[in-house]
Amino acid sequence: GATEVPNDTVDQDCDGSDLKSDLTPATYYVDPVNGNDDATHGTDPGVQAWKTLKFAVEMINNGAAGDYVLNLAPGTYSPDSEVLDIPLILEQNVTIDGSGAVLDGSGNQDSAQRPWTAGFIVSPGASKIAIQNLTIENFEQGLVVQSDGGCVDLINVVIDSCETGLKLVGSYQTEVDLHDPPNSSVITGSTTGIEITADSAGNTIRNGTVSNNTGDGIVVDASNVAPSDNLITDID
Repeated sequence: GATEVPNDTVDQDCDGSDLKSDLTPATYYVDPVNGNDDATHGTDPGVQAWKTLKFAVEMINNGAAGDYVLNLAPGTYSPDSEVLDIPLILEQNVTIDGSGAVLDGSGNQDSAQRPWTAGFIVSPGASKIAIQNLTIENFEQGLVVQSDGGCVDLINVVIDSCETGLKLVGSYQTEVDLHDPPNSSVITGSTTGIEITADSAGNTIRNGTVSNNTGDGIVVDASNVAPSDNLITDID
């Protein structure tokens, strides 16, 4: 097939994306100050990094299957800096290390057709997700998990001031671990800390801290189907 020319608005290789699809599992970098969004960047910190989280996630989603690592430079990632008009959906196995970065959803998105309303969405295509050393704040949902048998690790993550901190939607037999101290994650300052929707079953959420939320700490929605057997354990 034809060779893809990234970011020219033409899908030369007809794979549904304007990005090269030959990215291989490895460690990649995002730096909103010094980076550049093209296929020749992302492999090293600083000037060799990608510029936006949006571009990095899209590149990884279109890469070869495998386990990726994405390191974010410290700073604030917001709708203004990201120019986001699509959700951040994680479709590959990836570890995202924030290095103290902040995802802030409070920017102006009035003109966005598909606004950035959830910090991350874990899709059924990803079986192993780890997010660490990151603050996620001011979104409708801090993290949405739509998984079938996957594992989600939140290590030293703070989810703050969201409508819902962590939401499981249509998830089955998924393990979510917020971890013990000194690396435990905290869901705080939100309207609802954790919500498990009625179409989710057999999931386990363990460890971490859910506190000082203004509404319900943990909500398990009612269901008309057989008992859902969701387990919530060892949460402070």
